[in-house]
Amino acid sequence: MGRRNPFIEDLRAIVLNNYTDEQFGVSELVEICGKSRSQLHRKVKSASGKSLSQFIREIRLDEAKKLLFTEDITASEVAYQVGFNSPTYFNTCFNEYFGYPPGEVKHRAELDEPSVDSSLEVPKRSGKIRRVLVWLIIVTVIVVSAIAFNYLDPTSNFASEELPDKSKTIAVLPFKNWSGDPELEYVSDGMTDAVITRLAGISDIDRVVPYSTVVNYKNSEKTTNTIAKELDVEFILEGNFKLSGNRVMSNLNLIEAASEKYLWTLEYKGAWRTDEIFEMQAAIAENVAENMEVDISSNERKTLEIVPTSSAEAYKLYLNAQYNYETLSPLGFSAAERLFKSAIEQDSLFIEPYLGLASNYFVSGLVWGGISQEEAKTKGNKYLQLAEKISAGKEYDYEDSLLIVRMFGSFYYNWDFQFLYNNFQQIEGKAKNNLSSMEIGGLIEFHRKMGNFDKAIEYGLLGIDLNQVGSGTIAGLAFANYLKGNKEKALEILDKNEALFSNEFFYLMESSKIYYYIEDHEKSKQQLDKLLARFPDYPPIITWLRAMHAQIEGDYQEVEQHLSRLKKNYQENTSGSPAWFIALYYCEIGEFDTSFYWLNKSFEHREVELTWLKEEPLLNPLKEDPRYLELYNKIGFNVISPLVE
Repeated sequence: MGRRNPFIEDLRAIVLNNYTDEQFGVSELVEICGKSRSQLHRKVKSASGKSLSQFIREIRLDEAKKLLFTEDITASEVAYQVGFNSPTYFNTCFNEYFGYPPGEVKHRAELDEPSVDSSLEVPKRSGKIRRVLVWLIIVTVIVVSAIAFNYLDPTSNFASEELPDKSKTIAVLPFKNWSGDPELEYVSDGMTDAVITRLAGISDIDRVVPYSTVVNYKNSEKTTNTIAKELDVEFILEGNFKLSGNRVMSNLNLIEAASEKYLWTLEYKGAWRTDEIFEMQAAIAENVAENMEVDISSNERKTLEIVPTSSAEAYKLYLNAQYNYETLSPLGFSAAERLFKSAIEQDSLFIEPYLGLASNYFVSGLVWGGISQEEAKTKGNKYLQLAEKISAGKEYDYEDSLLIVRMFGSFYYNWDFQFLYNNFQQIEGKAKNNLSSMEIGGLIEFHRKMGNFDKAIEYGLLGIDLNQVGSGTIAGLAFANYLKGNKEKALEILDKNEALFSNEFFYLMESSKIYYYIEDHEKSKQQLDKLLARFPDYPPIITWLRAMHAQIEGDYQEVEQHLSRLKKNYQENTSGSPAWFIALYYCEIGEFDTSFYWLNKSFEHREVELTWLKEEPLLNPLKEDPRYLELYNKIGFNVISPLVE
């Protein structure tokens, strides 16, 4: 038998003294030892080849095996006794560690009696004497541990050497759907997003690539090393997910990109039950963080363990709703509305579907032309208020999520620029690496429309640095450069990202508009034609772009057809700001009085595109007119940026 390591034995004794407490984990072990998490992780890894969580888990499993052999109790009872809070997860871990399920322990012992007797012998001492001995051992261990950590640790020289810290950056690649049913794609995507969200909540991780970026690698055949270089991350988490009936299976691998070494793997089998679903997500995040040598605070640990709903069906409906919402299409919004409501029917205290519905309505009333703005505003505010009410009774703080949705509605539908300005200052006060992609996109949009182009560019570049990159970030950064007067830079940004987003509706729409502003009419028309070929349904902004290109080509009959469609949209109170785009058309052809007529019609319907009035370059010919100043003040821009005649 090899020489025992005093350092590992001391740690083992501490774990054995606490293993029955399900709350005892890595953070608690670190606190008892009085060392940093990363230092303790390196010591344990060097001495045993195991991560901290694996070290604790295997001690629990060894004790579980002893209990199963010596006591007449079920595997579920043993699971709780050794600190597991899910029997299914316990069974999975036990089977993976020993190679057979817990129910076979006694049978295996009978087949291999000599090897079992020595390790699983039933103690013969009396209970009282045994308890006294245990307490004596515990007291001794605690005293010896304090000495051993500082004087007897054979790895102390290793620990004292300051090793260069690796960048704590990770990309979670979209989990492959192995369910055999394309209709269940939303489940694997949703689980990927959920793991990303949990990892992003750990402040000691430098950067977690957002789902909006990694989704571009969903069907990629690139190697993990190539993807890691493109995303500039040190670690990659890859895997698959399968849902069959009410059974879940998943295989995950954490890879160190530089060495292509597999640091951690998980083979999970369980039931589609919320306690197990969310426990699995938390376990994945914790194990990934630990193998990245990342510290998790006690508050972050509590957040990881939050169970947002007790209904597995509600969670499944929510994932499907979110999947449809993110298509940003009228059909997607309609499906998402139905699914979010179904999730609420399953669990009326599940807050995420309320926030999802609020966002779904607010976005539907923008450029997409889905529902009327009034309906979007009314229903969006209704579900936002319900979410605020429900959040008051929740353990988890939803204030950041609520604030983002509240600001979105306030900006576009209430034109409350002062409220927005005050709260953006609060968001800007956050550590920059903690800003979400939605927050970055909002900061770009706000600063562009307020004329703070340098700030908009700053946040666009930050989004790229943090890999918080979606088509909105890229288009916003390009347009901010154009508004600042740097056309060449705007073109460079669009050209560089064309391949990445060329199939996305939003990117095609925004890039067509930006190319038109830059007066690259040929490229603008190319983007417009791509969009029309892929997406037969389109909002008023596309009708306007079609009218402008028909005007350039001298096809005035087609121009009238598109203008008639916009006017019909206005009469039917369609969202998408049709009056605004009619005003832009007439300003472009020099009919300024008609342009003001339609701007006032846009104001009467409180169209959301009026938030562009302050910085819309196509309206520059109107900005010296007193009618422009009157409209500027009525909208409320003067509250934070006064204009004088």
